[in-house]
Amino acid sequence: MKTAKFLTFFVLLGTLLFTSCDKDEATPLTIKFQKAAISMVEGDTTTLVVEGLNKGAEVTWNSSNEKIATVKDGLVTALTPGNAIISVVAKQDGKLGHAKIKLTVTPNLDKEVIKFTDAKLQAWLLAMPGLDANKDGQITRGEAKSINKIDFSFKNPQSVDPAKVITNIDGLQYFVNLDTLNLNNHPVANAEPIAKLTKLVQLQLYGSNFPTIDLSALTELQDLRITRNPKLTKLDVKNNTKLVILAVAKTGITEMDLTPLKEIETVGLNDNKLTSVKFSNLPKLDRIDIFGNKLTAIEASGCPMLKQMFANKNAISSVVLKDMPELFNLVLYENKITQIDLNLPKLMMLRLNDNAIANIDLANVPKLMICDLFNNPLVKADFSKNPEIRDIVLNDCPNLQEINICNKGYNPEAEYTFFYGNTQLKTIYVDKGDEETHVQNLAKYAKRTDVKIIAQ
Repeated sequence: MKTAKFLTFFVLLGTLLFTSCDKDEATPLTIKFQKAAISMVEGDTTTLVVEGLNKGAEVTWNSSNEKIATVKDGLVTALTPGNAIISVVAKQDGKLGHAKIKLTVTPNLDKEVIKFTDAKLQAWLLAMPGLDANKDGQITRGEAKSINKIDFSFKNPQSVDPAKVITNIDGLQYFVNLDTLNLNNHPVANAEPIAKLTKLVQLQLYGSNFPTIDLSALTELQDLRITRNPKLTKLDVKNNTKLVILAVAKTGITEMDLTPLKEIETVGLNDNKLTSVKFSNLPKLDRIDIFGNKLTAIEASGCPMLKQMFANKNAISSVVLKDMPELFNLVLYENKITQIDLNLPKLMMLRLNDNAIANIDLANVPKLMICDLFNNPLVKADFSKNPEIRDIVLNDCPNLQEINICNKGYNPEAEYTFFYGNTQLKTIYVDKGDEETHVQNLAKYAKRTDVKIIAQ
C-alpha cells in the first residue's frame, strides 16, 4: 500500500513535469524548506514551512516511511524512532517545483522506565503520592520530572530503620526538576547522580559515605549541608555563588575557599581536617564557625556584616581581622595564639582562654562586656578602657602580676575570677566604692591578703 502511494507521488511529479515541458514552461518553480534536516521526538508534531509558495498553490505532501512519520498539509507527526524523507510537490502559476527534508525521529525518553540499583530507593519513591501516575509499580523519566522535592531523611542516627536505608541513589539523576533533596542519615556511597540535578536549591546529606561530589553545575544552590562523612576530602563551591547557608562538619576536607560566595550569610565548617579557610570580602556573612579543625592562622577582611566567629580548638598562632565593624562575639580559645591585634569597635564577648598570650591590648574594644583570658602567660590585664566590662575570668595565669579594672563603669552584676592559680598577682586597680568592696570580698574569700587592692 505504502509502495503504491509513493509511486503515485512520483508518477504525479513526472506527469506535472512532462505537462510543464509540453507547454514550454521551462522555468521551474523554486521552493525550499527552511532547513535541510529536522529532528523530532516520537509523539511530537511540527508544521513545516515551504519558502517560495504563494497562497493558492497546489501542494502535495508525502512521507517516505509512514511508520516513522506522517504528513498532512505540512503537519508532521513523529510516530516511532527512525528516519524518513518528507517531500512536497507544488504547482503555482503553471510552474512546478519540489523540495524534500530529512527527518530523524528520536525516542521519547520520558517514556523510559528508570532502573534503580537500590530497591529501597525505589520503594521510598513509589510511596510518594502522585509519582507513579499510572500505578504500574514503575517510574518513568516523565513521571520523575513531576517531582520538585524529595525528603527521605531519618531525623537522627538513632531513628534509622535498616530495612529502609538507601546506599545507592543511581536513578535520581532523572529527577531533573528537583529543587530540594534531603537524604539525611542514609550512607549514600556515590553522589554522582546529584551532579545532574541543576535546579537544586537545597541539598542535605548528613551521614553519607561518598568520597567525592561534583557541585559545579548546581548554580541555583542556596543551602548546602554535608556532615559526618570522613571520606569526603575535597569540596569545591566556587560555582555555587548563590549559597546563603553552608554547613560542612565532620568530614575529611582540608581546605575551603569561600571568597566567591558573595551571598553567603552563615558558614559552619566544624570538626573537619581544615588547614586553610579563605573568607575575605563577603558582604553578607553574618556568622562563621570553624572550630575543631587544624587551622594555624586566620587572616580575613572585608566582612562588614560579620557578627560572630567561632574558631576555638584549632592550632591557630596568628590572627588578623580587618574591616569587621559589626563583630561582637569572638571565640578563639584552645589555640596557640601568642599575640592578637583587636580593633573591633563593637566586640562584646571575647574568649581567648587556653592560649599563649603574654600581652594583650584591649583599648580598641570599648564595648567589651565578657572576657575569658584564663590559662595564659599574661603579665598584665588592663581593662581601664572597657567601661562596660562585666564578666572577667583570669584564673590560672601563673605570670599575672597586675589587673586594672578602674574604668568608671562598674556593673553591680559583675563577676570576676582573679585569684585562683595566679600566684604572682600583686596588684588590682579598681573603682572606688562598690567595685572596691566587691574585689576586697573576693580576695578575702580566696585568702589572698597578699594582693594589693588600690581604689582610684
